[in-house]
Amino acid sequence: MKDAKIRMRNAWGDDAADWLHTLADHCDRTSQSRVGKELGYSAATVSLVLANRYKGDVTTFMRAVR
Repeated sequence: MKDAKIRMRNAWGDDAADWLHTLADHCDRTSQSRVGKELGYSAATVSLVLANRYKGDVTTFMRAVR
């Protein structure tokens, strides 16, 4: 398991939503910076979401991932 996937599971637990797994997998294949650009968010925002520390609208972020 790669870094983003590990951080996501540590923060969200084993029952993390499918879109979080998709996000983490994509980050592990490319980079948080690249994923952030593709989604219209910063790499820092992607990191906060993976860590379950994002204070913004997670639903809007989820829609961007999906």
